[in-house]
Amino acid sequence: MSEEITLQAYKLKADLTMPVYYYEYPKQWTESFKVVSMALKSDKKYLPFKKIAQFLYTWNPNIMYVNDLSNSYRDTTWIISSKPIDTSLIITIFQNCLEITVSKIKSSFAKEHFEEWANNLEDVSEVEVDKKEIPLTTKEGYIHENGLAFEILPRYIYSQLNNNPLILNGEVIRFIPTEKGMLSYPNSLCYQTKTKRVYYSIRLTVTIQTTPHHRVPMLQFKFNITRWMDYKVPLKNWNSANTTVYAAIGNRLARLEIMKNKNKIQWEPLLKTMYETTYINKPLPDVEELIKEPKKFADFFVAHRLEFGKIAVGSGESMRDRYLLNDWISNELTNIIEKYPIPLREKSIIGQNKRASIIQNYQNVDTIHEVLRNSTGANSIHFKIYYMGAQQELLEKIKRQFKERLGVSEGELQSKHLRITVTYEQQNELLTKLDVTKKMEKQRHEERIYQIQNKLPTVTELTACLILLPYTDDKGVPYYKNLEDPKKAIRAGMATTGRLTQFLDSTNPLEIEQRIEIALLDLIRQLGYVDPFETKKYKNINYNTMVSAMHIINFKRTPYGNTKPTMVYLIRKPNQGPIMVECPALWNGQKYYWEACLAFQEVATIDGYLKFNPDRVIGDIKNKLYELSYIKNQPHLLLLIGDGVTRKQWPFLTDKTLSTIKKKEKYTLESIWFEKGKENEKLILQPDNQLRIIRVRVNNEVPHYLNPVKESGDYKSKTGLFSLEHVYYSLAERPNDIAYKNALYKSNSKLLAENVRREFKFSNLVELYPIHLNEEDNPDEWVSLTHNYRNFAHQYKGSYKLPFLLHLASRLEEYIY
Repeated sequence: MSEEITLQAYKLKADLTMPVYYYEYPKQWTESFKVVSMALKSDKKYLPFKKIAQFLYTWNPNIMYVNDLSNSYRDTTWIISSKPIDTSLIITIFQNCLEITVSKIKSSFAKEHFEEWANNLEDVSEVEVDKKEIPLTTKEGYIHENGLAFEILPRYIYSQLNNNPLILNGEVIRFIPTEKGMLSYPNSLCYQTKTKRVYYSIRLTVTIQTTPHHRVPMLQFKFNITRWMDYKVPLKNWNSANTTVYAAIGNRLARLEIMKNKNKIQWEPLLKTMYETTYINKPLPDVEELIKEPKKFADFFVAHRLEFGKIAVGSGESMRDRYLLNDWISNELTNIIEKYPIPLREKSIIGQNKRASIIQNYQNVDTIHEVLRNSTGANSIHFKIYYMGAQQELLEKIKRQFKERLGVSEGELQSKHLRITVTYEQQNELLTKLDVTKKMEKQRHEERIYQIQNKLPTVTELTACLILLPYTDDKGVPYYKNLEDPKKAIRAGMATTGRLTQFLDSTNPLEIEQRIEIALLDLIRQLGYVDPFETKKYKNINYNTMVSAMHIINFKRTPYGNTKPTMVYLIRKPNQGPIMVECPALWNGQKYYWEACLAFQEVATIDGYLKFNPDRVIGDIKNKLYELSYIKNQPHLLLLIGDGVTRKQWPFLTDKTLSTIKKKEKYTLESIWFEKGKENEKLILQPDNQLRIIRVRVNNEVPHYLNPVKESGDYKSKTGLFSLEHVYYSLAERPNDIAYKNALYKSNSKLLAENVRREFKFSNLVELYPIHLNEEDNPDEWVSLTHNYRNFAHQYKGSYKLPFLLHLASRLEEYIY
């Protein structure tokens, strides 16, 4: 009998119902809002319904659902609660929030309409309420068509678990529902150092996900660690994002936020207003006092963020912790859930016993040069190392790495395939901090670009730069304040002169040899380098199959405004052929991968930004799919990322559509449509088409997993392909990293307060779903080919989270800004 891994997820029981109280929006609110809605259109974004809803979830854990008033034209439900609630306070909160919202509106037209509508919020005499049973799942076990289970069941589960504490090693751990998920009491778990206690919480989140084949609902549990600040919050490495603070009030946690505007600190006004309206006997502390000494305020907890530096408590959980928490959940929720095991497939799959043989080239410099020549189309490559200050010791280590990897540490080397030049240049002025006396981000950014353009000539050969910048010391303290960081401006400026860039922290001595190696290999990755592999054929699969990847880059911020979503398409011709990139929003035809990296780096300049041709994503997808569908002479595998960004642009990729679309066979489509509302305008797939499409999902919609237990009590490390109801899951080998090793053994338990300082990581479980295959195809073979494409990481020993072409496509995003 084969071993199993188990999803950290559950089936929902069939015919689930729940007695609830339905509260209707007051009629004078909805009627007057219709007028406002018609007049304002896009200005409805001003309305703070999301923040109000999040606050209400923490105020009263019996509230299961809060409907946005913008949806009231089709559904006048306001609140669904498991117990009766007092709506008078909620009405007051709405009124106070609208006053703040109206005061901030600059448009006189919008302000006038909001004020008129706000007047209609007054004098609500009563709110209609109705008690009834709400259906959540059908008799077949699917989510009921009302869809409310997605919102209600997680919050109901939080309230259930809130009543039943977790027992860890004899210690009672209680949880509190929050706006999203639940937290163990912030002052209940701690790590004791020689001088202080560092507190942390277990965070549990529950979501309902579906699978793309049968739409079976899957209840997923995710755990992580929230650390609480025990020292002064460092202002200089606080970016523009707000910092979360929880106020403990009895058995509730009210969520607040601290804002930073330049160097001024304040409470986020809307949440502050809701808090002070609700908890008049629990005043907020002075915000500057709180961030100076968080531990001074016993009932207020400032959430730690990565940019604040290191903290004594590590991240993640061990396998033992997953088992303990999973047992607690399954025992407490027997009236709602059933276990959901995934068996390892018993029949042979290539991904488990016949991997593609990757040819590691780093022992043969001449072969590396040949691959670089094929990857770039260039006869010569100039590697340039820029640094500031005295860096002799670090430069010597870099020289050794260049010698080992490329055959030359400094100067020029001509091989039979390629000329490589390595030079070093001190550039103190170009690498120093940005000038923060210039108040506008665009001014600081452009000043550095102009400095680079004036100092460095435009290159005439392919040039890849390793730039040494001070980031953090060995304690994690940043060198640059938030507005001073020059990295993005340097990257954009270098791109305007034709230079690719890769950055290396020049101040942190920890693991410096390894970080130099990774930086150099990542720079080589920008050149489009991929290790060649053997072209063996196994069964019906040829590892020399044409493979391509399509990726949607979401909105990206630049100093000149946000870019619109755009499609990129990567294709690698068989074996040692180069990786070519298409991005119709930026250029026509194909570019080498390194040319694409440069083009994306230039988007963060005014000229590059103005070249961007937005609002064409779905048209570009459509054109590419039509082109690929005409391929007749050889198989072609197209890989797609199945995240929310992609589904928003191309709704065909949703689980709902993929489970209901008409098919010839289990994985063989008859047609593909592109736009919602235009489903009849579709691509008809002819029987002789050679296109295969596999959707890859790696986000929080994919469950965690549990490894099997050995007789010794430790946990086995399983890898390979697994399947559940026609959906595949890929589990790659564990990287050779201490954080991954920590996670697997019974003795390394975090939540039992043992080894709390350790960091715990697990290999990602990756969902692979064949959207379209030929009727005669064996899906195991095509999925295992995709699984194997995760094993092309040349930067480190291990696997990519995504198959290699999708990985390279997603990395293009980071160069924009």
